[in-house]
Parts: sequence; structure tokens; C-alpha cells
Amino acid sequence: MCNSGHGRLKAVIPDNFLNNFLLKTMDEKLNSSILGTKDYWDEVYKGELKNYSDFLDVGEEWFGESVCKRIVKWVTQNMREDDNIIDIGCGNGKLLHDLSENGFKALFGIDYSENAIDLANSIIKNSSANIKFTVCNILEDSVEPIYNLALDKGTYDAISLDPDNAETKRAKYVQAVWDLLEEDGLFFIASCNWTEDELKKHFSSCFNYVKTLPSPSFAFGGHTGSTVTSIVFKKKQ
Repeated sequence: MCNSGHGRLKAVIPDNFLNNFLLKTMDEKLNSSILGTKDYWDEVYKGELKNYSDFLDVGEEWFGESVCKRIVKWVTQNMREDDNIIDIGCGNGKLLHDLSENGFKALFGIDYSENAIDLANSIIKNSSANIKFTVCNILEDSVEPIYNLALDKGTYDAISLDPDNAETKRAKYVQAVWDLLEEDGLFFIASCNWTEDELKKHFSSCFNYVKTLPSPSFAFGGHTGSTVTSIVFKKKQ
């Protein structure tokens, strides 16, 4: 599923993709944060792994239960149970576990934190869930292009907060997701840091927009927005 090194299949994407991405989004960046560093997440999942070992506490669901339920509902309504589904930045693996409980059989989770993968494997150890968890950094490691659906619940957000060259890493992420999907593959992203219009712009070079899922909204100062933006894209050919 995931191989270390530089064996990524070359995507059929223009050579100037990186420059075009940076030019198109140069005025759109987030303030860097410790939440964008691997060290931070290693420590988070180190603590959650200990909590699970001591108290069988699986930890918090990133973005909350309601977002997870919306994703599961959409996947259940739009994907086949034997489709290959990958969760990029899977954390404790709860989203995939919920999909398994809804009948999905080909589930894969990757995360660059070994502690996160250890936690995810510990949680499913005594269950019948058919999920394969692997330590993998999508920006550096090659991933087989076999997936019908890729899920992102906060991973692009974290990359966008990286203090070390976040803009270039965002561009690499867009291409990496394109690479791992089969023809006509779908990409579902949930973000709390980027708006619908911003996400459409960021992913437009490699993906066609499919739909935006409704989510709870708020009004402030005459403007209306959503706490979490959830969008489905389709891989461009």
C-alpha cells in the first residue's frame, strides 16, 4: 500500500503545476502552528496510546462525532461496500472503524505518526474489522493508485499549518492525492480552516468539483459561514 522512498508513479499533471499552484494561492495561507508539525501529533498520539492501554479510552474524534457521521452517511449512500477506501491521516482509525461497521470491506488508513498507527491497530485488535493501517507520509512515500475514494478529515488543514514551507507541501499533497486514486476516483475533504471557494481553487488543477455537503452554519457580522466545510471532488483525467 505504501512504500518508502521516491517510487511514486508520475502523475500526468503539467510540469508547471507547482508554480501554477503557488501563484494561484499565494495570497491564501494560514498562520503556522505547532498543530502542523509531526512532533506535535507524535506526542498527542503517544498520550492517547497510553490512555487506551490504561483505560481503553480511544480518544477524541477529530472534528467531532457529527462530522464523522456525515462522512459515513455520504460514503454509505455513494460507494460500494467492496470499493477501496483510504483515510489519509487516519489518526485513531475511528472513521474507518465506523465504515467497517456499515459493511465496507476494503479499508485502509495511513498516518505519518507511528504512535497513531499503533493506537489504531490496538483499537481494532479484538474486532472483526477488515482495516489495514500503515505508517506512511503521503508527501514522501509512494502509495499504490488503487483507491476509489480518499478521505481527508483535517490532514490538509494540518499541512497548511506547517511552519516549514506549507505552501509547497500543500501543492505536493494535491498531486499525491491525485496519484493514489484510480480513474474517476473521488476525494472527500473536510476542513475547518479553508472555505468552500478556497478549497475549490486549491484542488481545481487536479480535480473536478462534485458537491458540497451541507453542514451547520453560523452568522456573525452580517456574514454566514460553516464551522467545517465538506466537499467531494472527482479525479481529472
